[in-house]
Amino acid sequence: MTLKDELVALAVAKLSSEDIMKLDKCLAATSDRVLMDIGVYS
Repeated sequence: MTLKDELVALAVAKLSSEDIMKLDKCLAATSDRVLMDIGVYS
């Protein structure tokens, strides 16, 4: 969700919250579905 209450996309977590907090950089989630139309912010 954005600050304007817009739903942008849904993602699936690939790591637990504990693992994410331990790492400096990681791929924490992968996108499952993008809901915002193309060009909304361009």
